[in-house]
Amino acid sequence: MTPPAAALPPLLYVCTAAQGGIAAYAHAQTEALVALGVEVTLLTPPGFSPAARGVRHLPVLLAPPAARAACPRWRVRLATAWAILGNAQIVAEAIRRQRHRHVLLATYSEYLAPLWAWKLRALARSGVRFGAVAHDPVRDYVVGPLWWHRLSIAEGYSYLERAYLHEPISLDTGRPMPSLRVHELPHGPYATPLAQRSPLDVRRSLKIPAEARLWLSFGHLRDGKNLPLVLEALRDVPDDWLLVAGSEATAGQTTSDRYRALAQELGVADRCRWLVDYLSDELVSDLFQAADAVLLTYSARFRSASGVLNLAVHHRRPVLASAGASALGSSVERFRLGLRLPPDDAGAIREGMMRLFSPRPAPLWKRYELSNSWAANAAVVARTLLADPDDRDACR
Repeated sequence: MTPPAAALPPLLYVCTAAQGGIAAYAHAQTEALVALGVEVTLLTPPGFSPAARGVRHLPVLLAPPAARAACPRWRVRLATAWAILGNAQIVAEAIRRQRHRHVLLATYSEYLAPLWAWKLRALARSGVRFGAVAHDPVRDYVVGPLWWHRLSIAEGYSYLERAYLHEPISLDTGRPMPSLRVHELPHGPYATPLAQRSPLDVRRSLKIPAEARLWLSFGHLRDGKNLPLVLEALRDVPDDWLLVAGSEATAGQTTSDRYRALAQELGVADRCRWLVDYLSDELVSDLFQAADAVLLTYSARFRSASGVLNLAVHHRRPVLASAGASALGSSVERFRLGLRLPPDDAGAIREGMMRLFSPRPAPLWKRYELSNSWAANAAVVARTLLADPDDRDACR
């Protein structure tokens, strides 16, 4: 049961991303918390826009550097470290200055945590209650020596009272955290505007045949989405086309230029289209409506929920999905939203592309939407982080 609005204390919400999936999640989650009657103060880097109505938005955090081909990697890493350490200081100062007692982080992070977590741990000992959404709960991307990685994971959890997951798993916290409570959150759908152009107009603008089957790979380019395997599979489905739409890779990840070169090497470049940029909400709707299906071909290391799945559901587009044990995989199977494939397998992707449009049970679009709402998401946070910690009923 959600506590009454009058009983809910103010919340400091921290989002270190200005754009992309985490920023979209933060916008929707804070909007739902405000609808419950929570007074929300939102800290973000500049460029986060727009904040939900009713949210007090303070764009005071440091933005991580954008990846540039001409910029040495050491300079990018140094600037990233500066932003991480600086943001920890900004958050700690905001808590003390504004006397916040409840803090929710839009995403858990362990990077450089031994150098900054002590500041938040001291605040936790003084009575500040911290929670974080663990979008990627399996932290297997190792930066530095393994001992440092394990220490960083533990430090990143050391000050948290609550961790929120989108799928029940055995959470690896680096070392035992007996005081940490773990809760499952539904991942709500993202609201998008109506498409501005017809699917035919969109295809004409991209020089894609009207009769072609079009697959959409949407979102931030990163290696874990297995685009090379998709391009390999595309060779064996000669009537199908691929549209890759989203922001450029970060430093250390495969760039869109390399993917284009690979498409040329594989002989499928003439059936690929690339829109590599941050895209307006209106254009996103246009692209989903123009596509026949959506590719969510993550590697086995992906064990989280996917905001792109919610966009696919909103636009009623079936998906080809692969991942490790995750909310993404279980949702696709439970609600018949498409086909779940073995991860990291070009042959499985090829077979899925050929099978997806064969007769299958109808997707349970509405049932998925009813089971995954932002109101339910916010209610869990209100019960577990904002309710009186001595109220056992509220913290179930």
